[in-house]
Amino acid sequence: TAYILDRMKFLKDFGPLLDEGVASARLESVTTDDGKTVEAYTLFDKDQRPTANAHFELDRHRRLLSLKVEQI
Repeated sequence: TAYILDRMKFLKDFGPLLDEGVASARLESVTTDDGKTVEAYTLFDKDQRPTANAHFELDRHRRLLSLKVEQI
């Protein structure tokens, strides 16, 4: 079981490992369905150009079920 309590901090600290050149992130949406929550973030490079999307899937207890990163 894994908890990532502050997903924005996680992306700031580990974003460059997920997608090279990530300098910042912005929360785009939060959806909840059948007890699961999906938070969608856009990752930006140092020039504020979007480089990737990150989706955190959490269970009803806020435990991490999956993390998916897709380049734009």
